[in-house]
Amino acid sequence: MPDHIMTPTDVLSQHWPSAELPIDPAIIARNAGIDVEPLPVGSAPGISGEYLPLGPKGRPVIYYNADDPENRIRFTIAHELGHHFLGHGRRFRDFRENSAERYNPCEVAANRFAADILMPRIYLNVLINKKGITSLQDLTNLFQVSEAAMTYRLGNLGFLSA
Repeated sequence: MPDHIMTPTDVLSQHWPSAELPIDPAIIARNAGIDVEPLPVGSAPGISGEYLPLGPKGRPVIYYNADDPENRIRFTIAHELGHHFLGHGRRFRDFRENSAERYNPCEVAANRFAADILMPRIYLNVLINKKGITSLQDLTNLFQVSEAAMTYRLGNLGFLSA
């Protein structure tokens, strides 16, 4: 676990110095000394990822479900990074419909952290307001996220009017 809680901005400046798009959460994790590996075969169904502060190799590890779509894998890894940098301890990511995850404050914070890592406000601001890129499809392609994630992020940041 990190010595102190880090903001997404701190994480990006320390572990993604290229500032290029798309942001790769797996590279950020590895740069931070966190192993990133697929979930072991036979893991619980519906689990998209897991964070262990102390993995089998003596380092933190993020597991992801290799059967998930690439955009979900990227979001899951960024979400698990949130647990690491926010000091939440061991967590797993459950996408099943009846999951209580969406009501857990740690899970909500990790989701917000993931959005901040994958779709930083400053990047969106430059692309939308300075470069005039407003197409949802163009933005999802640039950031390599789902349309749902981008739509939610744009709304949350006030780029979409109600």
